[in-house]
Amino acid sequence: MSYICCIDDQIGRSVELSQAIEQGLANRSPELTKKQHSEHQEFLERFPIAGWPNMTLDHYALGTDRRRESYSYWLEWGTADLGSISGGSAKKHVIFRRPNGEWAFPAEFSDEVSTWQKLREGFVELLAAAQDGDWAKIEQIDVLRGARTVRMKTLFLYFPDQILPVFSRSALAHFSEQLGLDVSGDVLTMNRRLLEHLRLQPGLEDRPVNDLSALLYNWRRPSKEQQTTYWKIAPGELARLWPECLEGGYICVGWDEVGDLSLFDTEDDFQAAFGQTFSELYRDHQPTMRRKANELWKLLQISPGDRIIANKGTSEVLAIGEVQEPGYTWAPERAEYQHTLPVKWDAEPARKLDTPIGQWGTTTILKATRKVLDQILQTANSGTVVEAPSPSDNVFESADVALFTRWSKILDRKGQIIFFGPPGTGKTHTAKNFARWLLKDQSGDENVLKQKASKTRAWWVTANDKNDTYAFHWDRLFETERINYSYGRVKSHYEEVQIGDIVVCYQASPAQKVVGLARVASLGVGEFPLGLEPISKIENGATWRELNESDVFRQSEPGRHRSQGTLFALTDEEFSQILELSGAQIYETLRPMDDEAWLTEVTFHASYAYEEFVEGYRPIRSGSSTNLELKPGLFTRVAACAHENPNDQYILLIDEINRANLPRVFGELMTVIEKSRREERVELPASGTYLSVPDNLAILGTMNTADRSIRTLDAALRRRFGFIELMPDTSILRGTVIGELSLDIFLDELNRRLVEGAGRERQIGQSFFLDDGEPIATPEEFGDVMRTEVIPLLQEIAMDNYGQLEMYLGSTVVDADSQTFRELVNDDEKLLSALTVNFNARADSRGA
Repeated sequence: MSYICCIDDQIGRSVELSQAIEQGLANRSPELTKKQHSEHQEFLERFPIAGWPNMTLDHYALGTDRRRESYSYWLEWGTADLGSISGGSAKKHVIFRRPNGEWAFPAEFSDEVSTWQKLREGFVELLAAAQDGDWAKIEQIDVLRGARTVRMKTLFLYFPDQILPVFSRSALAHFSEQLGLDVSGDVLTMNRRLLEHLRLQPGLEDRPVNDLSALLYNWRRPSKEQQTTYWKIAPGELARLWPECLEGGYICVGWDEVGDLSLFDTEDDFQAAFGQTFSELYRDHQPTMRRKANELWKLLQISPGDRIIANKGTSEVLAIGEVQEPGYTWAPERAEYQHTLPVKWDAEPARKLDTPIGQWGTTTILKATRKVLDQILQTANSGTVVEAPSPSDNVFESADVALFTRWSKILDRKGQIIFFGPPGTGKTHTAKNFARWLLKDQSGDENVLKQKASKTRAWWVTANDKNDTYAFHWDRLFETERINYSYGRVKSHYEEVQIGDIVVCYQASPAQKVVGLARVASLGVGEFPLGLEPISKIENGATWRELNESDVFRQSEPGRHRSQGTLFALTDEEFSQILELSGAQIYETLRPMDDEAWLTEVTFHASYAYEEFVEGYRPIRSGSSTNLELKPGLFTRVAACAHENPNDQYILLIDEINRANLPRVFGELMTVIEKSRREERVELPASGTYLSVPDNLAILGTMNTADRSIRTLDAALRRRFGFIELMPDTSILRGTVIGELSLDIFLDELNRRLVEGAGRERQIGQSFFLDDGEPIATPEEFGDVMRTEVIPLLQEIAMDNYGQLEMYLGSTVVDADSQTFRELVNDDEKLLSALTVNFNARADSRGA
């Protein structure tokens, strides 16, 4: 049966390819065809096969005075329309000259002379083998093993009928998978296998290979290459170079003295060179130099197809353009601003912004967030100026896809992953995005996927005997086992409630205490929007006075509003605190699974138990008595759905996984979650039934290392999970200036001090300084974050050692001798000014 399915699938894909051929997706424009022919002819005239035995190193390598005449330049930039190999380091060419004049070559060679001699011999051998049709021999040429894309494009340019202009392994694997072909072997083997398959298709027998590559990319472009990222780049101070950029079709950036970015082996090498080159310019201020170097290095991350927003100052868009092949280009022939990107400009979106974008004032190169795009691409009067990515399109950027692809390999190997790191580093956000990326092909629409996520929220619901219009007592729920709850006076949050959500039953008058737990069973209309059913009655629940002794509860919605309303949202921490104070356990915390709930979320807490996760006895009320009934837990229900739908991917996301007693919660599952033992059955002790973990169920966890280090986790658990560390990333804060304080420099320096004083796991993440995904922008917001979130966390880290707090924040903020904070902490402007000086974090506006 599986063989028949495989044949049917290949037939289906062939039909789709046939339709693509009929639709003309293999047809190139006359302009492109002419340009490709011209590039190819000039390349062959410059570098004939017969000239290879006598080619010199200067004629081959990048970084020399003859750079634009070199073979490596023409391979990467001079023939960009014949298939791109641009991007990344010049190491792909095996040997090149660095900006400082030194030659870079593999460690097994002693000098540039011996390297070039061996490399030239390798190219001569490659070309001879291709002329003889001995393709297997080519794969054995050692010196070219690390130069796969260079080798592939060389073969295509000299033997265009024998090689497809598709050079990367990932692209070849993608197209091969789409056509049901084998993806094993060297890239050359994959390329020729794919070409042979295409030649068998009716209508493609004699088409040029450039038509065939056009067909593939127009038919099913790899998802990574569909990602479009928007970047803001300023064309010189106050856009003084904009006229020449518009006319010439490019964007240009300064910092010329550091040289060609592609000639640096690694970003660390570039950072070091940048620091040495511009130390005097930036007064040897390391944070500023790191930030500016990061900006410039981003030019290598900008891909053809990305969009550039050219700006003037903080409130003017000059144009928006699409980056063209080959991407980043070093242009030493220019008098200044020699780092360039070719761009096809559209001046139609040019306009003044109603609200200035502060980050633009201090940052030359900046990735545009969706909020900024909405502001730029939309106008109140005329609607969309240019087509912006919709929420369900371009959900994942190129950098995300690269990370997710790597992580998916870890998941394939281990079956489960834990994202760990300090607070505020976006662990939960990252885990959810990774889960949605894994499920993107299944859901088809990221927004639909969100609706299918089965995270349960907890709500505080008040009943009051003295309210004449809406009076009732929670006893009615436990007597009738069902009530319809009315809006009451305040109609808030009701549209957010989902079936299966948990309700904390609070009786206001006369009891003033928590009396039970309920579940939302239905969503109605009119005056009775919620249908509730009981979970359990709590005999000695926490009183209002007891609850208000908890700092956590006092900060909750019902605490802040003194329960003056009917429906209040509770965070996981607030819900857990209420249960703990009431001596209650959580029963049935999630709504029943359905077959389409591919992503299930749950938060572990200190009292989370095996009975909730695997199986256990739960109290069930029957009339006036309560009985215990054996029920499957969350994991058992998710596993059952995954077993029933083996062609779908299921994901269980466990937030705060380290807060529970993991060996006890997982029980015998600890054995069978191991990837090599998936599908093996274990007998559950309570029910006597068998449970196995299906291959299509992945487990993702998040873990805050400020609470617990991974070193303290159970050894068996550590062996079974892959661990991915997420550390503070201030890139989203770059260019954000509040007062005179550069927010990213401040946080980088604060974390440097924390690493020195408390260890790397006690750092503070960037999320503390974000509001709805965007950096905070005002002194008031900064002051609130510092007083209510950052300073309390620092006090916890320092264990109220004010000497250590002084080391973290400075003596103008902390008085170590008096064991107090100084008065300026309560003044937003003064606190901001003090920290700007203490952290040497004054913004530098040069180059924006």
